[in-house]
Amino acid sequence: MFKQSYFLFLLCLFFFIIKIISIRLTNFDLFADEAQYWLWSQNIDFGYYSKPPLLPWTISLVCWIFGNSIFAIKMIAIFLYVMTSFVVYLVSKRLFNNNELAFLTALTFFLMPAVSVSSFLVSTDILLVFFWSMGMLQLLIIKESPNKINFILLGIFVGLAFLAKYAAIYFILCIIILFFEKKMR
Repeated sequence: MFKQSYFLFLLCLFFFIIKIISIRLTNFDLFADEAQYWLWSQNIDFGYYSKPPLLPWTISLVCWIFGNSIFAIKMIAIFLYVMTSFVVYLVSKRLFNNNELAFLTALTFFLMPAVSVSSFLVSTDILLVFFWSMGMLQLLIIKESPNKINFILLGIFVGLAFLAKYAAIYFILCIIILFFEKKMR
């Protein structure tokens, strides 16, 4: 079991390094949406033409720390997908209490074609998926320990998801539907 987990970890690390090298060695410029988000990040505001402000805020912070480079901007997506994979691991571990299954679930998420392709694109979806996953994990924590701080954290994660993309409203609708399930009350 340890050898399999070790092998899977090395496989995930290998693909992570391949993604970083790919971004470093390609001469791609920012795509249209990415350039728009970067332009918005140059003028911090509470909202923009068609999107909420979290992605431009994130790009602004990353550029302030690491400099205004395409590599730094492109690394946002890879970093967030690695973090989301870890959250997927934690959700799966909580649901099934199986470490190997949780790692396979996280690896599967990280290597899905949609994630692999979009990890080279900085979009509002990367932040939405991350905070949506954090919200799901927080719901599982609330099921075990329904105290005030856990509800506050859930509100923060859902609020950040909404600041990432307005589609986070569906998470709120799912919570309302979940409220009517007897096991979750």
